[in-house]
Amino acid sequence: MKLIETTRGALAVMFLACAGYTVGGCDSSGSGGGDDDQPPVTDDGGNLVRDDAGNLVRVDAALVPDGGVRADGAVTPGADSAVAAGSPAAAGPFAATTVMATVMRGSRSVPVIAHVPTRPAGQLSPAVLFMPGFMLQTSMYLPLVERIASHGVIVVRVDTSGSDHAAMALDVGAALDWAVGPSGPLAGKLDVAKVALAGHSLGGKLATMAAFANRTRVAALLALDPVNSNSPDVVPDQVTPLTMPVGFMGETVNGSGGFMPCAPTDSNFETFYAAATGASWAAKWDLTGADHMDFVDVCNFLCSVCPDGPADDAAVRGTVKTLAVAFLRRHLLGDAAMDAWLTGASLPSGVMMQKRP
Repeated sequence: MKLIETTRGALAVMFLACAGYTVGGCDSSGSGGGDDDQPPVTDDGGNLVRDDAGNLVRVDAALVPDGGVRADGAVTPGADSAVAAGSPAAAGPFAATTVMATVMRGSRSVPVIAHVPTRPAGQLSPAVLFMPGFMLQTSMYLPLVERIASHGVIVVRVDTSGSDHAAMALDVGAALDWAVGPSGPLAGKLDVAKVALAGHSLGGKLATMAAFANRTRVAALLALDPVNSNSPDVVPDQVTPLTMPVGFMGETVNGSGGFMPCAPTDSNFETFYAAATGASWAAKWDLTGADHMDFVDVCNFLCSVCPDGPADDAAVRGTVKTLAVAFLRRHLLGDAAMDAWLTGASLPSGVMMQKRP
C-alpha cells in the first residue's frame, strides 16, 4: 500500500500493528516474524513432520475429486487433463503438501512456505512466488494461494519485511534461489523453467523488481493492484525491459481520497501496464468498484484505512482468484483455453480489460 510507505503521519498505524497485532513484518513483540514462528496448525487433520533437511512439512488431509491426486499420495489417471478441462473459477484436482523454511540472506531471515501439489514421482510443477502487501502477511491470502496450488502450481509464500524495498526485492531473489535450488526441498518437484512472480500492492512492486533482476529465470509476472513509489521508483525503468508475459489487476476507487490514497492514480496498476511495452504478452484488468483491500482474503483493522469500494468484496475476491489461476495456467502450463477467461467471452463480469498484442 502507498500509505505508510511515504508519510510519517501513518507511523501511528505501524505502532498499533507492532504493539499487539500480527500484521506484515511484525509479531506481537514488534520484531520481524512469519508463520514459521507460530505453533503449527494441524486442526485440519494434517500431519506435521520434518524432512531430512529440517523443513516442516504438513500433509493436508483433504481429498480431491475423482480423477485427481489424493492427499495420501494415491494417484488416479488424468490429473493434468482434469486441470486442463476444469474452470479457473473453481478449485482444481490437486491436494498439496506444505513445506516451511527460513531463507537466510546475510543477516536477514525470510520465512517461506511452499504449497506443493501432490504429483507422481518425477512429474514437475510450475511455480509462483507470492509476496503480500505492506504490513500484511501471506497467510491473509491463503484462499488465493490454495486455489492456485489446487490447479497444479507450486505457490511459494515469501514474507519479507521492512521498509527498504531494494533489500526486500533481494530477499525475493534469495527465496527464488531457494525454490529452484538443486538440493533444496523442491528439487525434483519444481520446473525451474516455469517460475512466475506475483504479489499484491507493495508485493506487486517487489515482484516486478525481482522479475527485472532475474529476467532470465522468471517466466511470467502477475501483480495485484501494485503500487509504485520513489523508494525506488521502478516505473518505467524496471518494467519496460521485461519481455515475459505480464498481467496487472487493479482498481481506481482508491486512486484518490481518504487519509491518503492507498493506490494513487499516478503510481497504480495502469502505470505499470502502460510501461510494459517490451512484454511478449501484457494485459490489465480493472475490477470495477473494487478497492485496494478487496485483493486480501482475510483482513484486519488495516483494511479500514482504505475507503471501501461499491463492489461486493466476496465477488471481487472470486474474480481475483479466477484471473490469477487463468493467467498462471496460460503462461506457465500453456493452457490456451484460459484465453477465454483472461481476454475473451468468459472474462468475469465487472472487469474492464486491455491487452497487448
